Amino acid sequence: MDRTLAALLRFSIRTFGAVSLAWALAGCTPDAARRDADIQVHKILNDRTLTTLGYDPQTTLSSKAPDSPDPPRRAYQTIPVTPLIPPGPSPIEPSITAVPYGPLGPLMLFPRNMGAVDPTGGVSLDTPGDPLGVEASSRGIRARLVQGPPAPGVKPPVLDLFKSLEYGVNHSRSYRDQMDNLYAFALDVTTQRHVFDAIPFVDTTVGYTGDQAPPTNSTLNNPNRVGYQSALRVVQRAGVSKRFGSGATVTATALAQFVDALNETTQGGEEASLALRGTLPILRGAGFVNLENLVSSEREVVYQVRAFDNFRRDYVVQVATAYFQLLSAQQAVANRQGSVRSLAVLTERTQALYDAGRISFLEVQRSLQSYLSGQNQLVVTQASLQRALDNFKIILGMPVEQEIEIVGVRLDVEVPDIDSPDVLDVAIKHRLDLQTSRDRIDDARRRVKNAENGLLPDLDLTGGTSIGNRAGDDARQLDARALSYDAAVTLSLPVDRLNERNDYRAALLNYAKSQRDYVTARDTAVGDVRNAVRLIRAAQTTLDIQRNAIDLATRRLDFSNELLKQGKTDARNVVEAQDSLLIAQDAFETARASLQTQVLQFLRTTGTLRVDPTSGSIGRAMTRGEK
Repeated sequence: MDRTLAALLRFSIRTFGAVSLAWALAGCTPDAARRDADIQVHKILNDRTLTTLGYDPQTTLSSKAPDSPDPPRRAYQTIPVTPLIPPGPSPIEPSITAVPYGPLGPLMLFPRNMGAVDPTGGVSLDTPGDPLGVEASSRGIRARLVQGPPAPGVKPPVLDLFKSLEYGVNHSRSYRDQMDNLYAFALDVTTQRHVFDAIPFVDTTVGYTGDQAPPTNSTLNNPNRVGYQSALRVVQRAGVSKRFGSGATVTATALAQFVDALNETTQGGEEASLALRGTLPILRGAGFVNLENLVSSEREVVYQVRAFDNFRRDYVVQVATAYFQLLSAQQAVANRQGSVRSLAVLTERTQALYDAGRISFLEVQRSLQSYLSGQNQLVVTQASLQRALDNFKIILGMPVEQEIEIVGVRLDVEVPDIDSPDVLDVAIKHRLDLQTSRDRIDDARRRVKNAENGLLPDLDLTGGTSIGNRAGDDARQLDARALSYDAAVTLSLPVDRLNERNDYRAALLNYAKSQRDYVTARDTAVGDVRNAVRLIRAAQTTLDIQRNAIDLATRRLDFSNELLKQGKTDARNVVEAQDSLLIAQDAFETARASLQTQVLQFLRTTGTLRVDPTSGSIGRAMTRGEK
């Protein structure tokens, strides 16, 4: 026994020594494979670039071996760690104060029936029912907003911001596409997991065999009779196969074969056996390389979950942006309706002053021209509103021909702390796309290790055992004397590893690219955060400026109306004041919508926009299926 072990030990040492020598001579180490690939590729590129361009654009890679340390343990985790967003205040919530819906904008600086500031410093009172001024121009708007009896027919859906989100989550086609995409990745995991399940198999083969039989006494005595043997053969096979993460495979098989002779020259019989065979790779194909497809699919599901939540956050910003733009467009229409009414009153006033001989007819024409121009602006603005409304329906997945009513809600906007010194660190930590980009570096590093495994020689250990029935016995009568077993070690030297060499070099390139991709993604994220901070500051500043502009335009319009009534100015000043007020109102609404949108965009950019059901009204609106 000792001699046998010693002989096996000497044989193993000689065998593996020869393998190592042959492998080294073949130049199949990872570094040698990389250098060999670089030499061939550089030669091809130099030839092609000179032929194609007439010069060498320096496509040669550095001869220095890239840094590819062994993948860390986290590279094999099927669920990569994702830092959770810390709890914080909801960015946008409906105001708890009941505010009647009406024209948006700052409150009037002067009480009702108060006129413009007199040049001497006093304030003159308007006569009751004065048709001029902001109060008169907005009177028709308030009348339009008074609720009357319901219109006949089906009432169209009434959507505010949160109802719009709720509708979109349940009906948007793009939202459903993302859900189906996530489902497909999760479905692939079941396929990869099944590879390592015990897989049963059962098959039955029914066949007919026949051939010329060897000469017998009967055929020799009768030359007209040809020997022929034929039979029906039925083979039934059942078993189970199991693959392990180490690369080993084990197969257990039960085989039964039945031969039914169709003539006297064929011998029938039954044959049965139970067999167990296994294969274990020692070098190439051994270890974690067998789990690559499973680990990749498991981790890809996590990446797609992150991508899906990124889409949900983007969808919130997209719907909110379109919603706020719709409100601005609605207010632009209301502003122009008020402006047209004011210009109509101005035209009537100038006509009356002309009839009284106090102004020239040129002022009447100027007023009428402004009135017609205001009507044209109103028509164009209404068309823009309808187009924006159709686009909004498409975002929500609503039929374009569906009638809806978009209502504004007074919102409490929580402006984040954009001056915090750690705002960039928060984005780098919590942005889901950056987390995925970091994890893909580990994936690339793991694939480099797997590609190195492909350069190794094949050294496989195989073995098996079987037991069957003896000739002439029934198939069910298994006999221990028919037991057999075998074992073998198969060595295949890496004589040709060109494909594996190229795979290894490609894996190194992909690893380097994944590092560059992360740096690019990080820099892009930092730039996005810095830009989001600037946009919030710009929106806040613009909002304050336009609020002051509305106040100034209101004073100017009231003052111009008072001067026109006293015959101290012409209609041009009133028209210009009315246009200035309209421009300031539009800019104010745009700035307010921009601020609300930029707050959401800032949270989205920093990765801290929460859309879970516990994060406020937005999160609850994003819960699919709840009405």
